[in-house]
Amino acid sequence: MERGITFNVAGDGKVGFVDVEDIAKVAAKVLTEPGHTGKTYQLTGPELLSYHDAANILSDVLNKKIVYPNPTEEAYKEALKAGGAPDFIADYMIRVFGMIKSGSVGRITEDVEQVLGTKPTDLKTVLERDFVPSDAS
Repeated sequence: MERGITFNVAGDGKVGFVDVEDIAKVAAKVLTEPGHTGKTYQLTGPELLSYHDAANILSDVLNKKIVYPNPTEEAYKEALKAGGAPDFIADYMIRVFGMIKSGSVGRITEDVEQVLGTKPTDLKTVLERDFVPSDAS
């Protein structure tokens, strides 16, 4: 975020960004309470967002312009290589972000709410919690 950029090859695809704390809470319940044996949960946040959307939300939270330039795969590979990452990292991440770009993970589930009894945390709330210093009282 120091450079004001989020850099990946997800294109204009959308994803249901999920809060790591929601994941942990679901895992704790699934592991410690009955009724989850044999079940599979697909955890998502409450809304589908593109990385353009995420950059705009992050800009608002940080009060700083964050951009998502939607680079080509070649530019992405070059940037990772320039940063010292081994070639296999770029190839792997292109496949991961390719799932978002293609729309194959562009769905929302109610699994977090089903397990926790509360709605999943939205991206803006997560970013405010994790990036905005709280006032020391």
